[in-house]
Amino acid sequence: MVITEGRAAFGKDNRAEKASSNLLNPELGNENRVLLHKTYQDSLFTKLYSSKETLLDLYQHLHPTDISVTIEDIEIITLCSTVIVRRYNDVAFKVGNRLMVLTEHQSTPNWNMPLRMLFYVASEYEKLIGDDKKLIFRDKLIKIPRPEFYVVYTGSKPLGSELRLSDAFRGEGDTALDLQVDIITESETDDTLGGYLDTVRFVKNNRRDGHISPEALHGFIKNYKGSALFKQFLDGMDAEEVVKMIDIEYDYEVEKEVLREEAREEGREEGIVLGAIDVYVDSGMDKSTIVTKISKKFKLDDSETAQFLSLYEKRYGRI
Repeated sequence: MVITEGRAAFGKDNRAEKASSNLLNPELGNENRVLLHKTYQDSLFTKLYSSKETLLDLYQHLHPTDISVTIEDIEIITLCSTVIVRRYNDVAFKVGNRLMVLTEHQSTPNWNMPLRMLFYVASEYEKLIGDDKKLIFRDKLIKIPRPEFYVVYTGSKPLGSELRLSDAFRGEGDTALDLQVDIITESETDDTLGGYLDTVRFVKNNRRDGHISPEALHGFIKNYKGSALFKQFLDGMDAEEVVKMIDIEYDYEVEKEVLREEAREEGREEGIVLGAIDVYVDSGMDKSTIVTKISKKFKLDDSETAQFLSLYEKRYGRI
């Protein structure tokens, strides 16, 4: 199974350090942007699912009828690909004949996730073969684990119940290759995934200027009544540590959204301003705060700020 929630680690590999150093801080102007994350850092998602105990709980959420699996059956996998660098919120583990891969996204959909998963699983299968590449030319069938792909999505924009690689193919007609990524948006059970989603919802509903205070989060942790395993996980961390991890996730989504808007819009300035507005809306800021931040950040007068907000409302239907 492959489950994605953040950046994958290459350990001390220079490729990971180089790739992560390309992430820019969108809160600063183009001339003042600074590098954010030069090394791998755990997100709350990867921290939660860094133990076999919580991974078993996650597996039982995904396969509730498979009660025979024990903690000894869990094998943690470090994803690696020469094509892409893992983000900090990717989780992968093997359970018997299954390879599970998951990723988590805080706010914005990523329609290219099936392609990214394809790179991951191809790399994992290549690792199974090892150095003896001649094995694939022999008559004996090589058995490989059955892959499952999931995205834990907590954004407000519609994403649907699944993403397929075939949706990216040009032209029409049958295809010999496809890959399905199932989308998880909620949990009705008192398990670690349900606890994680409850935490994300609390943070989104209680942010001020895009951030949650340690005091507010401490109150949530103290009063949490759900999964005992998730409660144990929270109790093992202080509120400031959790806030730092959540801010790391938030920063990545901010960076991604701004860079995406810059590339998508022909008018560079327009794309950056609209991208910043979109990020602030996703973070839960009220309209007056957005007006203040936009006008200050881009040195706009009241009329120009109002024009950008009006354009954003017409294009995206929200503010």
